[in-house]
Amino acid sequence: MSATDFRTFQFAFGSYLRDPTAVARPAGVSARRARAYVTLLSNNLYRLLGAAFPVSRQIVGVRRFRRYTRDFFREYRSSAPYFHRIAEAFLEWLQTRADLPEDMPPFLPELLHYEWVELALATSQLDAHLPSHDPNGNLLVGNPLLNPVAMILAYRWPVHRLSSRFKPTTPPVEPTFIAAWRDAGFVVRFMILDTFAAHLLDALERQTSLSGEQLIGQIVDVTEAIPESLRRRGLDALEDWRQRGLILGTVVPVSG
Repeated sequence: MSATDFRTFQFAFGSYLRDPTAVARPAGVSARRARAYVTLLSNNLYRLLGAAFPVSRQIVGVRRFRRYTRDFFREYRSSAPYFHRIAEAFLEWLQTRADLPEDMPPFLPELLHYEWVELALATSQLDAHLPSHDPNGNLLVGNPLLNPVAMILAYRWPVHRLSSRFKPTTPPVEPTFIAAWRDAGFVVRFMILDTFAAHLLDALERQTSLSGEQLIGQIVDVTEAIPESLRRRGLDALEDWRQRGLILGTVVPVSG
């Protein structure tokens, strides 16, 4: 078999494995061997995605989750060969579909994203080159350094509470804000945020050159003195986040 013929065979066999119910089995491949490959790939993908999204799989059940993974395998064209990126690809496929499966719970896309966050942070390398910083710096006067391996999340659904026993059909009035980060011990942490804390963290993520006091003043929309109660509340939040590893300290200005 020439290189061209082999490449043609690879594409034909790959197309068959993706959708054996609609694509003819290539000549020269026995039915028994073809079924073995289909079963192997299907089970491996199901186990991999089931491990990445255990709560989602539990909520929708084995049969539906298997169908979603088969649809993903049939429709998605991956450009990255990394196993740890498959869960992200599954999420991307779901988010970019023109329409969702009719039997998919409306909260599932957000729940899948929430579950994916842990894998994304666990494998992140965004903290490989940190700026010079003082772990004990004054968070009000200095520029707080947000842990680069962190995400500030906002969901319509209470994703942290969803389970096989709690499957709401309509989202609550108030959104759910969550901070997720990887601490110094390489453990991914999650923390529910109230609206004040969510806005403060969002401002810190967007305005990387402001002092803690300036950030607090920005979110409470004051142009002069910040009320002492709000200054204390903001400082308490910043200090708490430093203890948890969500803030790493204050940036040390580069001299010269």
